[in-house]
Amino acid sequence: MSDTIEDVLMFSNKEYKDLMEQADKVISELEVKLSGVSVKVNKQSTKVIEAVKAVFGETYINQEGGTEITFEMYKQVLTQLRNIGKLKVEEYL
Repeated sequence: MSDTIEDVLMFSNKEYKDLMEQADKVISELEVKLSGVSVKVNKQSTKVIEAVKAVFGETYINQEGGTEITFEMYKQVLTQLRNIGKLKVEEYL
């Protein structure tokens, strides 16, 4: 493929790296501020429960059939998505 990152993403490799560094800083700050935040989900929220099962497994579902989504869980998913995005961008570097 002959496209460069600048052609595909409309910004330079340096701008991309700077953006990723800024994102890492913001995520670190949020991690401290949001570390105690969680969202309780009851068993009636079937789509959310199925998503949690698919991503994290059955052990994250409580005896009542609900779950609690923590900031740590959110961060894990965010990290996975970022890693996938980085892999895609690296194809153009």
